[in-house]
Amino acid sequence: MGAELHYTQRGGDITFHGPHQAILYPIISLRDIGHGARNYVEKLESSMIELASLYGVKARAGQAGETGVWVGERKIGAIGVPISSGITSHGLAFNIDPDLSYFKHVVPLQIKKLHP
Repeated sequence: MGAELHYTQRGGDITFHGPHQAILYPIISLRDIGHGARNYVEKLESSMIELASLYGVKARAGQAGETGVWVGERKIGAIGVPISSGITSHGLAFNIDPDLSYFKHVVPLQIKKLHP
């Protein structure tokens, strides 16, 4: 497949990071900057939307309950930010032009439940 598998404590079943994806994992004390978790995530979303607009891409935040950034019905930016004692870890992945063939090896959880 040409990809390496690494186990982490990040949460979730699988995350892919690869070529043509911008990854940002800031480690920040939310207490020091006076932000709550939701506000911080919204700032990350806004930053990705603003960056996309610089390249003529009309992106938007997700609908209620959808974290991340979207263009139409396609998610182009994912956010996963664990917070412990007010300190963030991990962050965001912003798809620029990723090779989607890697995803043919991933079975989404909803499909696993339907097809054991």
